Amino acid sequence: MTKQLLLIRHAQASESAQGQKDFDRTLTNKGIIDASQLGMHLLKKSLHPDAIFSSSAVRAKITATTIAEKINFDVNKIKFDKQLYESSPRSLLALVNGFKDHWKRVFIIGHNPVITYFAEYLTGNLIDSMSPASMAVIMFDLPSWKEASAGLGDIDVYYNPQYN
Repeated sequence: MTKQLLLIRHAQASESAQGQKDFDRTLTNKGIIDASQLGMHLLKKSLHPDAIFSSSAVRAKITATTIAEKINFDVNKIKFDKQLYESSPRSLLALVNGFKDHWKRVFIIGHNPVITYFAEYLTGNLIDSMSPASMAVIMFDLPSWKEASAGLGDIDVYYNPQYN
């Protein structure tokens, strides 16, 4: 049974203003445009998720809600999690292993370098560094998300708004 995990790096964020916490950084105008373009790309490719998980950092939340609006996914159903802000490949794997098995496609919106490390861990491929608003579509031929682990995924598509 095929499952798709879309790992998405948040769109381009503004620099921290004096006294502003990193967690509170917002998107630049370019970031908003790129997140919107990614959402339109997902809509065009009919990549509608069963669930969306996102870091609760402001820049990730804006990316997630922008994408959700473009693909007609109820923004109230996005699962925002502060732990995704400072996650690790191990914590992301625990999240994925806990997905409901009837879900066929799930989005995770997070931060570098962990989102890149996690894509590399799952696929065994060297990605280097995911650009802002980029996406790795990882395919698993597994009956259960509980079985997802190192090297069992295959990159089906890598989308980078700079080149698409």
